[in-house]
Amino acid sequence: MNEVMEGKGNFASYILSHAKTNPNHKAIIIPKKWDDQRVLEQEEMTYGELATRVHSLRNGFANEGIQAGDRVVVLFPVCIDLYAVIIALWASGITAVLIDTGMGAKRIKLSLETANAKAVISIHSFLKYRFFLRPLWKIPKKFTRDKGWFLVKPFERLLGAPKELPVVDRKELDEALITFTS
Repeated sequence: MNEVMEGKGNFASYILSHAKTNPNHKAIIIPKKWDDQRVLEQEEMTYGELATRVHSLRNGFANEGIQAGDRVVVLFPVCIDLYAVIIALWASGITAVLIDTGMGAKRIKLSLETANAKAVISIHSFLKYRFFLRPLWKIPKKFTRDKGWFLVKPFERLLGAPKELPVVDRKELDEALITFTS
């Protein structure tokens, strides 16, 4: 394995290693529109494109001071960037925190309090309630997939140079993913 891709105990190292050897193979396919017979429209990305996006996000996290051991709440619809963000977080030794928005406000508040996150990456329709959700006040960095506005940075701020960084080694008790669901 390439020394930049080592990342002992880190699942992301397998994905990024596979991207090196099979950059043109499809990595992600997300059906977006279909009828009773077939998929009419889909979003897709090759392993090479995914690796480039992951490297870009990792550098963006570093530029924003988000580092190994931190937790980041990721709260937006299924799309290619959802998977790229999660893989980039893992590769950087950062814990991805996923929250099911169908749980209701009380449980979402409890989840945000419990998450103890350094950042949240979400959509406008959730972050517009940041003034009413006290636990969101405690999360110092907020990014939106839509457009940035007062105290919320646009997602593009998380896109740094697509320079390859070493995958962070993971230890047996390191957390990779926390999911709050109903």
